[in-house]
Amino acid sequence: MSFVFTLDLDHPGGIPTRIIRHQGEKVAIAHVGVDHHYPLTYSIIVGISPGAGCDEFYFKLIEVDAKTGEEREFWKEQEIGDGIKENDRDLIFQVIRRVTKLLIATERPHSFYFCTHGDNLPPQELENYESINQVFTDCGYQVSLTNSDRGRYSWWVERC
Repeated sequence: MSFVFTLDLDHPGGIPTRIIRHQGEKVAIAHVGVDHHYPLTYSIIVGISPGAGCDEFYFKLIEVDAKTGEEREFWKEQEIGDGIKENDRDLIFQVIRRVTKLLIATERPHSFYFCTHGDNLPPQELENYESINQVFTDCGYQVSLTNSDRGRYSWWVERC
């Protein structure tokens, strides 16, 4: 795999992002890279999805095979393996934080739920989740840890 990060994070126009609203779901999509060898494209998706009784915030990386249209979702860093180098992963996570800020500032949800994907995540991945929680705080939300059962964490996020 030969992933190439394609965004200019310093571009004055910001990160090109598309926000889609459908049946209560709010999703922000930003293209982050390609692999010309296979050919694959990569985008991040940040969303707020309606659930039973409360909305849920989520983010993921999507890999799309340009030839077949087949999609592959990455919900946690461990699933990526060696396919994307550490430096590029850091850049992708910068995009996730910035797009999270854009989505939250644009949609201004009253409250929502946020949880880790998987149990007993390594410390670096938990730090990534905490950095997302900091984005929520910076946007005027209170973040409360509600559960950490069996190494799976969840937070309740509410506008102050």
